[in-house]
Amino acid sequence: MKGPEPLVLSDGAPMAEHLVPRIFAAWAEGRPVALAAPFDRHGLEGALGDGTAWSSWGAAVVLGSGGSSGRRRWCLQPLAHLEASAAATGVFLVAQGLDPAACLHLNPLPLHHVSGLMPLVRTHQWGAELGLLPPEWMRDPGQLTKVAPLPADRPVVLSLVPTQLIRLMATAAGVDWLRRCAVIWVGGAALAPALATRARQLGLRLLTVLGRLDGALQSGAETVFPEELEGRLAAAAQGRGLPLEAVLLLGQPESEWGERLLALVRPQPGADGAALIRALEEITATWRPADRPRRWRLCGDLAPNAAGKWERSRWRQWFLQA
Repeated sequence: MKGPEPLVLSDGAPMAEHLVPRIFAAWAEGRPVALAAPFDRHGLEGALGDGTAWSSWGAAVVLGSGGSSGRRRWCLQPLAHLEASAAATGVFLVAQGLDPAACLHLNPLPLHHVSGLMPLVRTHQWGAELGLLPPEWMRDPGQLTKVAPLPADRPVVLSLVPTQLIRLMATAAGVDWLRRCAVIWVGGAALAPALATRARQLGLRLLTVLGRLDGALQSGAETVFPEELEGRLAAAAQGRGLPLEAVLLLGQPESEWGERLLALVRPQPGADGAALIRALEEITATWRPADRPRRWRLCGDLAPNAAGKWERSRWRQWFLQA
């Protein structure tokens, strides 16, 4: 028997507040919600077809994703998974000494991105207040501080993407506004280690995340988070003044260990790559064995894709063919 038809919504900034009650009404009826930017609506409707394949999932959300391949995909997440993520986030905030329900949660991100949708799910679950900020406000830090002053009587939790963080950090007014936030979530794309370091030096409260569970490796009975190690290595290299522009750690199957790490390194132009690798090997020499890269390669073309994400399968293949 065919389930209820999914609710298809185009998410434009002026319409965000009007979409929220419709989203929760659809979920209450056990219907999936499909969200897209106006320019993506045609592609979304084509992917949904007559809705048969999606409607049987009940309360869920369908969102677009570039994915690691860079090709547009449409992904379904059951509401129960989003709520489990929100519950875990609430536990994290409590561990930081914050009551999630007592915080003001600000969100300038579009609802058709998971990083923009999750504040909606979290605040609904926690009974907290959600403030939707028009994305254009984030482009003018001076104006932002006037139209969106932060309350002094309760903590503020803010969700951002790296581009918005960069724009706000470019002015004293933007930095001062960010400093008043108790927690700043940064998602949607990779956060450059140098940007994260500078933000923390300015007193901004960013979240250190060990790494995505789906990116974790099992090496010698130890769980290894390549993303966390990349940030750790980049920070150590910056502290020593090493000419490192990018580093990517990849897993390679091995019979004895399960998987061992491979390292791709892009030095700054004109730098001695061999000397850089020797210095990085010295840094990792004191790390636990599972966290140390077994093999290193220089790669002048190493870079994330246009969405700021690493195509790890592509670079693993490059490494093996090099």
